[in-house]
Amino acid sequence: MNFTEFSFWWILGSFLIPFLVIRQVFVFGGLWREEFDRKALMLLSLTLFWNAAASSFLIFIVELAVNYAVVRWITTHDRAVASKFLGYFTIGLDLTILAYFKYLDFLAENLLSPFIGDDLSPGAVANIPPGISFYTFQMIAFLVDTLKGKRQ
Repeated sequence: MNFTEFSFWWILGSFLIPFLVIRQVFVFGGLWREEFDRKALMLLSLTLFWNAAASSFLIFIVELAVNYAVVRWITTHDRAVASKFLGYFTIGLDLTILAYFKYLDFLAENLLSPFIGDDLSPGAVANIPPGISFYTFQMIAFLVDTLKGKRQ
């Protein structure tokens, strides 16, 4: 899904218009908290992500849960070596998932075609999740910041 597809705008409008109306009513009544904005943005992002690449949505959720669990473990345990190992392992896992989605087709076509021939079917990874680079590097940056905060 991209910005030119109708489904993107349909989901965005279906969510955004009621959300903004409800938000304004609650702001006027003094009942709105800032955390609601973050939760609504997260819900909208996950909905758009699901609609764009449902096949890879589960992988994204698992990656997100693993990163959260690792950061939680690092911040609650006082083991510098284990924290570093776990953090770097998770960064490697994140980069592996990114490489799979972004570069598998490229590697298969350019590295394997001399050996196999042109029999490779293009599009082994048909749906690249939208924003996968952004989300992956955000998770890595959060892990690195957590590791730096733990070492200081």
